[in-house]
Amino acid sequence: MHPPGIDGAVDDALRKVGSGHVWISGPEGSGRATVGHVLAERVAGSVFLDLPALDSIDLPAAMMIVAAGAVGGAGPLADGAGHASVELRDAIAGHRGTWIVRLCGRLAPAVPTSADADHARRRVLDAISMLSRASHVVWIADPTLDPREVGLAHAQRVTLPPFAVDLEPSRYASLAAAAKALRDAVGAGVRRTPVEWRLAVGAVALGATGPDVGAIVHGSSSSALGSLAMLLGDAIRRNASLAQAVRRMLLARQPVAADDLLSIAVPPGGTEHILTTCIGYGNPVRVSATVARVLSSRVAPLAAAEVEVSHAALAQVRARADGASDPRGLSAERARAWVEKVHHLAEAGDRGAGEWSLQVKPCPEMYWERARHYSIERRQYAKAADVYAACLAAFPNDDYAHHYLAFNAKKARRAASLVTEHFRRAVESAPDNPWWNARRISDLIEQRDWIGAKRELRAALDRVDPDGSRAATDPWLVAHFHYWIAQAWMDAGVWYEARSLLTPIPPSVIAEAATARPGSRGLRALERAIARAESTERRAFQSWLAPRRGAWSRLGAVWRALDERIPGLPVPAASEGEDGPSLVWSHPGLLLELEPLGSQGVTWRARDRVTAEHGEASLAKPVPSDALRAWALRARHG
Repeated sequence: MHPPGIDGAVDDALRKVGSGHVWISGPEGSGRATVGHVLAERVAGSVFLDLPALDSIDLPAAMMIVAAGAVGGAGPLADGAGHASVELRDAIAGHRGTWIVRLCGRLAPAVPTSADADHARRRVLDAISMLSRASHVVWIADPTLDPREVGLAHAQRVTLPPFAVDLEPSRYASLAAAAKALRDAVGAGVRRTPVEWRLAVGAVALGATGPDVGAIVHGSSSSALGSLAMLLGDAIRRNASLAQAVRRMLLARQPVAADDLLSIAVPPGGTEHILTTCIGYGNPVRVSATVARVLSSRVAPLAAAEVEVSHAALAQVRARADGASDPRGLSAERARAWVEKVHHLAEAGDRGAGEWSLQVKPCPEMYWERARHYSIERRQYAKAADVYAACLAAFPNDDYAHHYLAFNAKKARRAASLVTEHFRRAVESAPDNPWWNARRISDLIEQRDWIGAKRELRAALDRVDPDGSRAATDPWLVAHFHYWIAQAWMDAGVWYEARSLLTPIPPSVIAEAATARPGSRGLRALERAIARAESTERRAFQSWLAPRRGAWSRLGAVWRALDERIPGLPVPAASEGEDGPSLVWSHPGLLLELEPLGSQGVTWRARDRVTAEHGEASLAKPVPSDALRAWALRARHG
């Protein structure tokens, strides 16, 4: 049964797509998925891209591979950095057929919360830009996605009307009794979307009371779907075997034949229709993205080993549909099955290793997904590093793979030189990426290559924030760049370098940065730790210096004069070697020394360890000169 607005929306879209792009959207349950299939049936030679959700790491790869299948692309799909090749972009732009593209879910926010979110957003936008070069495209999107977010503000809009129906118990097979009980509880004449009725029937079948369900059904239309999915999820949670079956079911991103789905999910006897009629619908069985998201949040996850077993089984199902190890040359439909097969093999861990290694992977995302499974789900960092290394053999300029090869190699305690090399290569491939720069600098600090860290920090600031204006106004940059580097300095015991990085930033920006991302509250703790370290060190030095006389008095007088004129100047180290007493500021980027001269004077020497600039002079009296103050100011600012 098609929603009544479908045919009209399809006709409207067909009229408009002749002059360009069309954007179809509508509320949950309005038939967006059905629109795609109806359009594909009615438009001869059309290409239907029913894609993974926008937050799927392999979405850009799916776009490229399935699009290549449609245009018959036999050349390389991606360049050395993993972006769509010029050949593929040109083939899509020259394709005269109509593209039908289903975009599910939400795009990562414009202000990203992590390196992965930022990278994913950029890759998705690049892939959508690739398809937008085609002359005729119908985009079918969830209501949460605005075409302006993805550069398609020019697309003509088609809005699907809400679709509500009466509850018909006869449509629910073995659950007809629960459907009838629900109808009796809510009364006649109540209309809801089919997906809402399915969820409500499932909840009643699993023991939810009529009044609980009725309160939702008679309530707000905007919240009913989510509330019913939560109610069903809570009912499922009370049956551990059913909960595991639902979790297995939700591992499938694309529709699966009912028999295959039930053989993989293995629900308890008598609950099969909860999966195929209430949570999903049709055959092959499709699950609403909203329903999947809510149920995933309510039902306990599977053990990692069980997840891998289920993914391996789903890979076998997909393999029957593509029958190939290389997606090039496959039709769009078979290429889509191939993408799903490789996705499941990637998530199958060692169980999918042999078959995954046989696949020709034309896009870097196919490697990233498997590496992330090993790193995040299994914490098998050595295996993750090996997968990223394989990715770089195919895509040598992939900054993401360079960065996470270094990250995982470090976790696996591999050679420091390997880690340093790939952090460096990541920055070379994406010089203005704040995360890659922060991780490289932090790694150099941890290795106590402090001169190298200072050199890289200065270079990174020139690329990321050359005039300092972003740090003065952008809490996001402070939270994702300055904070991590300052924390690394503090962890290394070099509190004054941490302070020099944070001090120029306005307090209001620091305050906003402290809430800009999960974990950034550490900024406040870091500021307090810096203040404690400085105070403790200053009191100890003053107590030590106070009783000393002779040459120490002259050096102390110069230090106090500098300290008075340069608030926050770190205290120096005191040394008394064969050449007599000295005060030394030995910082990662600078060396400044004071020594007594004769019976009244003081001499000083300074050198910038990064640029090799140097200076020296003598003072007839223990009064700082302008040149000495300038070098001391550099010691203050790092």
